[in-house]
Amino acid sequence: MSRITFSLFFIFMLMDPIYNEEPFHFKYPINNIAVGRKHVIIATENCLYQFTHILKEPKTTGPHGESDAACMGRGDDRKPTYYNKILLVYNDTVLACWNEEQGACRELDIDLKAVGKSVITHVVPQDPIHTARGLIFYTGRSIKLFIARFTNDTEPTKDIPTIILRLRDKDKFIINNKEASVSLQPNSLGLNYVDVFQWKNFFFFPYYPTVGSSARVVVLNEEPLVLAFHTQSNLICGSNPQRKIILSSFAIQSSEGFLWAGIFTTNSTASIDRTALCIYNFTGLEQQTDSCINEDFVFNRVDTCTNYSDLMPVTGRPALTHGDLTAVLVKEVDKRLVFFLGTGNGKLLKVTLNSNYTANCPEVLYTFTNEAPVFRTIQIDPIDNSYLYVATVKEIKRLKIANCEQHESCNDCLSANDPHCGWCPSESRCTMKTECKTSPALEKWIGTSEEHRKCLKIKVFPNNGKIEVRIEKNPLLFKENAPWSCEIIHKDTRKTLCSSAASSLNCSCWVFSQKAYETATFTAAARSKSKEISEQFQFQKCLQYAEFSCLDCISSGCLWCTSRSMCISPFHVSQCEKKDYADEGKCRLIEAKAMKESSSNVSITYVSDDRVSSAGKKRVSIRGRNLQSLPRLFLFGSSSCNPQILQVSHHNSTQALISLPPSQTEVKKLCVDYNRNCYHKSINYESVSCSAIVPNTLWLSGGRKLGISGRNLDLIDDITISKNMVVQNKHKCLGNSSHCHFIAPKLGETAQTFRVKLTIQESTVMCGEIIYKADPNFKTFYLLTDNGEEIELRIEKEEDELNIQAHEIDIKIHYQERELSCIVNNATTFLQNSIHCKARMGFKGKVNRKEIEIEVTLGNFKARLKENPSNAGSYFLIFLAVPPLLVIVVIAAYLITKRKSKEMSRKLAKDLEELECEIRKEIREGKSTKSETWLR
Repeated sequence: MSRITFSLFFIFMLMDPIYNEEPFHFKYPINNIAVGRKHVIIATENCLYQFTHILKEPKTTGPHGESDAACMGRGDDRKPTYYNKILLVYNDTVLACWNEEQGACRELDIDLKAVGKSVITHVVPQDPIHTARGLIFYTGRSIKLFIARFTNDTEPTKDIPTIILRLRDKDKFIINNKEASVSLQPNSLGLNYVDVFQWKNFFFFPYYPTVGSSARVVVLNEEPLVLAFHTQSNLICGSNPQRKIILSSFAIQSSEGFLWAGIFTTNSTASIDRTALCIYNFTGLEQQTDSCINEDFVFNRVDTCTNYSDLMPVTGRPALTHGDLTAVLVKEVDKRLVFFLGTGNGKLLKVTLNSNYTANCPEVLYTFTNEAPVFRTIQIDPIDNSYLYVATVKEIKRLKIANCEQHESCNDCLSANDPHCGWCPSESRCTMKTECKTSPALEKWIGTSEEHRKCLKIKVFPNNGKIEVRIEKNPLLFKENAPWSCEIIHKDTRKTLCSSAASSLNCSCWVFSQKAYETATFTAAARSKSKEISEQFQFQKCLQYAEFSCLDCISSGCLWCTSRSMCISPFHVSQCEKKDYADEGKCRLIEAKAMKESSSNVSITYVSDDRVSSAGKKRVSIRGRNLQSLPRLFLFGSSSCNPQILQVSHHNSTQALISLPPSQTEVKKLCVDYNRNCYHKSINYESVSCSAIVPNTLWLSGGRKLGISGRNLDLIDDITISKNMVVQNKHKCLGNSSHCHFIAPKLGETAQTFRVKLTIQESTVMCGEIIYKADPNFKTFYLLTDNGEEIELRIEKEEDELNIQAHEIDIKIHYQERELSCIVNNATTFLQNSIHCKARMGFKGKVNRKEIEIEVTLGNFKARLKENPSNAGSYFLIFLAVPPLLVIVVIAAYLITKRKSKEMSRKLAKDLEELECEIRKEIREGKSTKSETWLR
């Protein structure tokens, strides 16, 4: 597929609302997430939300089942904070348990309307820090509810067992049998339940004690009328460091048995391996039974153990270590386990395990802009399992489970090692299997596998001035036994350098060795009758491969010289005098050996920059011991990723320089060998962001101090001001990690707008715009007070949009060869058309107004003012005229009011007289009844 075609397809996807779904933002932090058959239910503090499966049409209610406008950002939210402890969905019914009203659970229908007949109290703890987990399951026609929770002595529910089984009877879950429960030991310091799940007739409760011991799992078995203890084990997830806290949990029935995955962490400070993904096979626990239980619980007819078994991960060690994992979800695809992992800085990672439970390097599927920690629960879309729901503290997003579209070539598609992605020959693009249109007449979708992770492997064999280029195709490429051919094309000239017909899986042709080809880009094309697959390669890129990438070296058109331990171009065979080129078998041995080499006599004691931006950092100085013989260093991140190799320069025995490369935001470790002989501190990669520029307007003369807010601003190199892609100016930003400032320069004579960018190494971050407006116009000043010791001024100016602040303006009074500072009065409202200030004269006597000059300074702008005598005289005349005018106005108002009062009295008397005459006239005419009625 051409680049233009791919670009158009990518643009189309971005326009598609499914690909461009925005996160939904909540008012309060998320507590729980659950999915039904067609809906998603989210519980936050104080609120319960229902969405369609595409996170549209939200409905909401409060903990009591009441309508709550505050949940949708309307109304008053001044009320107690309630926390959702358990959220379950079954039979289109929602069970929501809150820490209010003695830990009550309420049932609502899927539209969040109260069912009205099921409220259970004393179910979950009321203390916000205590955990509770629940599970609804079916036994025949019976519906049952498991509750696991911890309470302390101060809670009203302290006497209720820590694990209890409830049976649904008529309209609510009741405690049917007191023996279907487990109680805590009286001296228990606290348990944190992580999950509850079922396999066959067994129920698993992973948890960790608040203090001390390892994380554990207790397994119970439901027998008729009672709850039976089955077994219990410590969950070991590495020994150095010991990870005793479980952050997230997921169980899956796989082709390998019943597996459980947990994210474990330690309370230690940030480190490269503080958190870990550990996978356990719980299938064996079916046959493991114990006659005693440990000190956490009191169980009917079961003694207390002093020793019980340790359960190790399937490989005996963590499947993946990472600096900050927070959440896990597992899917099995073609008998391969795929993990979706949340991180503490808002990333969703995707990791695939091979048949030996070895993880590949995580792929970043998505990054939340606020970098908030990913919530512990990740759920699959109940209608379209190509999507999942991932949340942070206050937002949730529906995401596609694979980014196949990002892989432009067939090799890129398969080497990504994503079981969800494969090459669609009929559309010549990388897709999910369900997206590839195929038919019996078309070639099938080609997925990745452990044996074949490329469509075309390109190998070279130099011989007497020629280079044999051998192309090995994926067995699934083209139809079985279909004839095909290969050719090598110069990308720039489009000249075919050689071509040949293929035999079985391999096709070879010969290229003459020319110096011009050393830096050229070539296209290796494989063609069948109706289809073509092509890959590009460059010989000059051979030097990028180290021992750990020997296999990548020899499958990308390069040679591995064993005697020199380096990847070389076939045009530089003179660099490998012994001609001892490695094949695939030897490369595997070379990679394994490289991982075992040790440099125990070398150590690093100091690194000048242990916090860098994701853009990396050049010229980082290091100090240590025996650095003179150190050719390179290793930068380790996630345990499943190959380290980045750093070249060391300008070094002697104690000092050297390195450059830290660009990287994802994560914690890394700088080491001298593959065996983790490392610098004792972590290298923290941080993202730099800009949230606001305040103020963002300034005067044309420049010199205004502008503040920038954001994250990790102390890592930026420069502030760049540009217009129409042309850099106008660069500045340093002085401050701390969240706020910094710079002085904006003069950049022209007319009002205009400029873009502001943060420069970090060779990358930039957009920060916003600044607007230059006309300089302020200060017109004149008035002397308000002159008592011999203090002088007060009012300076008049035209109104503008500069929003000048008191601390920005500097006012100097020049009088008789003296310069006095006039302090702007912060207590007075700082109007945009006038400024008040006061200065101490320092001497007694009358001030001569004609000798006063004012100098106003705003950044680079300066103005000198003299008092306008006519204005000053008018001002004081007006001031003197105000009292007499007030007296005149009061007297005039009194006289006018008195006159009007007399006129109204005369008119009223006349009206009464006329009315009396009219009444007498009516009496004479015999209309006495009407007159009497009127008089009454």
